[in-house]
Amino acid sequence: MGADWFRSLARRRRSPATVSTYTTPLRHLGRWLEEQGVTHPQALTRHHLQEWQDSLAGKVGPKSQSIYATAVRGLMRWGGREERVQPGLADWLEVPEVPEHEPLVLEPAQLRAVVGRYQYPQGDLAYFRDRALLWFLLTSSARISEALRLDVADVDRHRWVVVQKGGSQKALVISALARAWLQQYLRVRGRDQEPALWIYVGPVIGRRRLTATDANAIWRRVCRELGIPKFTNRWLRGTGATELNELEATPIDVAHHLGHRNLATVLKYAKLREGRRQALVDRLDQLIPAASAPPISPVPRRRRARL
Repeated sequence: MGADWFRSLARRRRSPATVSTYTTPLRHLGRWLEEQGVTHPQALTRHHLQEWQDSLAGKVGPKSQSIYATAVRGLMRWGGREERVQPGLADWLEVPEVPEHEPLVLEPAQLRAVVGRYQYPQGDLAYFRDRALLWFLLTSSARISEALRLDVADVDRHRWVVVQKGGSQKALVISALARAWLQQYLRVRGRDQEPALWIYVGPVIGRRRLTATDANAIWRRVCRELGIPKFTNRWLRGTGATELNELEATPIDVAHHLGHRNLATVLKYAKLREGRRQALVDRLDQLIPAASAPPISPVPRRRRARL
């Protein structure tokens, strides 16, 4: 049943990343049902689904529990329509709330250090590739999976339309400097038979399409060299959104750039840094007329009484 549902997702143009994410929950449910002696989808009941969800507690985190529930609920909804399972089973799956976390972004000092390392053209092909990829990810706020699916043949386009998570399309737009660094990288790379835009360069393996794991390894190495806290591909997406926010882009601008329709989703990526908050709060002082504002003097320190 799962294979048919995955084909249904493909027809609905869900991204390969979404399909891959849903694979683990379905395998987990399948193994659990086998242990319970449930060998046919029609024998599945709401009690089985509820017990399966209860079994996840303490074994996987809240975010994974939410993904598991979302995946299986989608399968049950499809299975009910196709008469593969009892109708209405999807309604008995609870999607837990995931605790909110601070957006993952590079702080200004980290960003300055990384940008300083790539400010001037120098080094080998890997250097030019890393520099171009860094600014491509930061200015486009693209997911790493979206960027790595691009081919060299796509470079001449003014923008790139990619299928993002969830199956909808999004246009990637990069800055003028990012495009210039991308062209420098391709000139240093020269002509080869690899169609991928972003490639792994190794003395033994040769050239192949770069992976997200490869890219994260690049940033870890840079962080070790600079002596700064490590970051991953995901941080660059959030950093781009945060910098746009601090340049006073509207929430609609940032949401559209990220590829989100819901403005609330922007809060997961764009962070209001402390410096920005302080600047905004200081503007409130303008509410007090200058003539009536008392001078700001340091608070006198209290003297200790002598014994």
